Amino acid sequence: MTSHAALQTLGDELEHAIRRDLRTRRRAARILAVSLVALVVGAGAALGSRLLSAHEIEAGMPAGSALFGGTHPSCTLRSDGVTYACTLASLPTEETSEDWTNAKEILTVEKHIAGGCIGRDSEGRRWDCYLGEEAVKRLILDRDLLGAYAPVPGRG
Repeated sequence: MTSHAALQTLGDELEHAIRRDLRTRRRAARILAVSLVALVVGAGAALGSRLLSAHEIEAGMPAGSALFGGTHPSCTLRSDGVTYACTLASLPTEETSEDWTNAKEILTVEKHIAGGCIGRDSEGRRWDCYLGEEAVKRLILDRDLLGAYAPVPGRG
């Protein structure tokens, strides 16, 4: 074999090796991306599907909405097993409204959207909160928001 033919063969082998390596890396990158998406969606579903303590709901209200900052919510799980009845120790001051009835606000747990709350009186003292799919069914938030990262309380 001539040196030119040997170099050509070596070049072909290197090219095939590089292509195999790139395919393997692309496949690994796709697997990693799909795994990360599944992890994020799974975390959101897990937050939305497990029952939280009243304390977690009380902490999740101001973590999800600036409206609840400094209001010191007190929540209890109703006998229906899905509704957390919450009462604010002080009225919302972050935002103002003539009537808070049916106002909708986000609830976060561990910096991820877990559900939402609906205002039950005009002054904004009583709220009903729901997790996961229940919050979606009650049109508080869109399903795509469940589990989304929310590092700071929402405004407006």
